[in-house]
Amino acid sequence: DQLTGLLNSAAVKERMTRLIKDSPQGSVAAVFGDLDGFKSLNDRQGHRTGDAVLIAVADGLRSGAGEDATIGRIGGDEFVAVRMVRGSSDAMNLMTRCRSAVNEALSGFTGVGISLGVAISEFGDSAVDLLHRADVDMYTEKRRRARMSADDGVPSWEPGQDTEIPR
Repeated sequence: DQLTGLLNSAAVKERMTRLIKDSPQGSVAAVFGDLDGFKSLNDRQGHRTGDAVLIAVADGLRSGAGEDATIGRIGGDEFVAVRMVRGSSDAMNLMTRCRSAVNEALSGFTGVGISLGVAISEFGDSAVDLLHRADVDMYTEKRRRARMSADDGVPSWEPGQDTEIPR
């Protein structure tokens, strides 16, 4: 992606395919993110501000996911971070770190945030399968936040609990 310096969708899927193929079952996590309020911000403040938001999200994901992660911008305001994990707790920690880093990176922008979802690989998964489950999980959070009419900063799962991650 020329704007953010992240991988594009095709490159992310290619790397994910190799990672899933070379890893034991249940050891690859995908954190899928979609920006909230981005279109409105872009319409109100212009594309220059919108571009600055996308760059900030990319920087936040790089920081939160760590240097071993595969990070990409796979759509206009959709992002993914993929990395090896040691189980569901590690995957949840990855999502928490990404959320914190992105929220910090977005702190200078009013009216924009990010919804995140996570999924862990299972036997026979393709990159598309894993991305789809993480996307579905992200929409669960987005719907919950919409029902609340505000972002309370609390994820749709409880950190520290043995939460089921989509497989």
